[in-house]
Amino acid sequence: MKPSQKEANENQPENEAHTELPYDVNAEQNFLSHLLRDNACVDFVCEQVRPEYFYEPQHAQIYRTILGLHQKGKAATPLLIKEQIKKDRLFENEDIEKYLATLTT
Repeated sequence: MKPSQKEANENQPENEAHTELPYDVNAEQNFLSHLLRDNACVDFVCEQVRPEYFYEPQHAQIYRTILGLHQKGKAATPLLIKEQIKKDRLFENEDIEKYLATLTT
């Protein structure tokens, strides 16, 4: 008889049971860069990609801001994103303007 998935997980050593998911910060940056350059893509990805899927918390915040602007019918430009992030007091010790510039160049 084959063990259930729960039983299989219980029999694994603890360090194997809680492995970290793979991530790619460059892929996250490229994804955000593409959305900033072409806001029409937001319609295609907003149902499949959630902010909590991002490894970098800053990327999740930027993506969440893009989604919020899009829901309000506003273009997700670096200027509006910067203003919203500063208003919401995100990126406390980071220079969001420089970071957004790196995503759009």
